[in-house]
Amino acid sequence: MAIVGCTAKIVRVVRRLDDGKFDVLCEGVQRFEIEALDESRSFLQADVEVFEDEGARSTRTDREDCAALHFATLQMAGIPAPAMHLDLNAPVAFQLADALPSDLGFKQRLLASRSDAERTTRLREFYNEMLPRLRAKEDASRAGQASFPIH
Repeated sequence: MAIVGCTAKIVRVVRRLDDGKFDVLCEGVQRFEIEALDESRSFLQADVEVFEDEGARSTRTDREDCAALHFATLQMAGIPAPAMHLDLNAPVAFQLADALPSDLGFKQRLLASRSDAERTTRLREFYNEMLPRLRAKEDASRAGQASFPIH
């Protein structure tokens, strides 16, 4: 369990299962930090503090660079880019992180960050670290596929 999470709004029911369960599409609404956990019942309860960003916002240029690196990384990794509407005049880090090929710990640290500028910087660093690795992998793959005439 993580200390920071977010409330979720059900956007739509994707699929109803035969056992009565549902697959649902949710949208994160408000981030919160758990202040106290209550395990006295059969389900967990918590006292939480809802929070908003406090730090600096990223610049439009930083968001544009981050988005370009995001789509280049997905392409190099062979991951289909999801359809999304990015408003580059507003923070985009959470939208980009949703399709990010990274571990949950990294995404959790982004969720806990209270600065859009910091989240955008962390994403750019991630992409700038991943792209050379993906390019090297692609170059090695191409080199292994090169054909040489045998005489």
